[in-house]
Amino acid sequence: YKLKINNLYTKLKRNGVNLKKEKIEELIKIIKGRLLLLNNFEEDRIFNVSSDTKSRSFMPTTFLSNKNIKRRFIYYSDKFDEYLSCDIYGNDCKNILLNTKEKIKSLAQELKDTNNNNLIFVGKKRKKPANEGWFSHFTFQEKFSKNKIKKETFSKNSNLITYGNVDFKINFLSKTVTINKNDQYGRIVFTGGTIDSWKIVFKNNYSYSESDNFHKKVDENGYTGCLSFFDIKIVNTSIESFNSDCEDAVNFVRSSGTIRALLIRNSLYDGLDADFSSLKFDLI
Repeated sequence: YKLKINNLYTKLKRNGVNLKKEKIEELIKIIKGRLLLLNNFEEDRIFNVSSDTKSRSFMPTTFLSNKNIKRRFIYYSDKFDEYLSCDIYGNDCKNILLNTKEKIKSLAQELKDTNNNNLIFVGKKRKKPANEGWFSHFTFQEKFSKNKIKKETFSKNSNLITYGNVDFKINFLSKTVTINKNDQYGRIVFTGGTIDSWKIVFKNNYSYSESDNFHKKVDENGYTGCLSFFDIKIVNTSIESFNSDCEDAVNFVRSSGTIRALLIRNSLYDGLDADFSSLKFDLI
């Protein structure tokens, strides 16, 4: 199988990775070299490893603890909003609150309680197996869970897909789509088919703050636009965007056709981006 550089370049750019073709070719050579090295690796230097994913994140009762070492484990509560301090066997648990300074110390494994116990931060829930209950699992499920992805087909096999906290209304009589983005993770994608003589109105209701550490211009799916159009034909359609907080308010990728009117107001970053597209704008 031969890798097609042009296709890879296009896909990378579509997902927000801006690399020159020469750089991509250079990286591919490095990857090929490493794969060749692994392929020729001596068998006596390869070892089978296994992991125990069923054990709990505390010591078994058969473990004999050194009583001269004072220590307790810190776990997350069920909703990750509080902490549990337990003995090393996962018992005698108490709810505790940590301020910002104490959280930093716990991450550095330097925190002690009032009884001079060394508090060992585990970073997960107490009752879950070793491969479950981690904070990263929680954040992914909260922000990008499947129940926050909606898909609807309308207008000649064109699909409307929303990610995050987004609500929309489709009025087939007036041929109007009204979309509201209600959190920082919301993205809207129109893909495939044809949009003919529609009006699309997008409004972002999420108030972005400079202190918001979770705000991202590019989401985990690689979408730079709050409102994106992929592989789609657009005919005599108007688009309005208000208060966008994405890298692009409106983004076209491999799309063609005519935009009757494009209105973009109060965009935090770029208003419009069109990649590999052939579009005519009657009014901007």
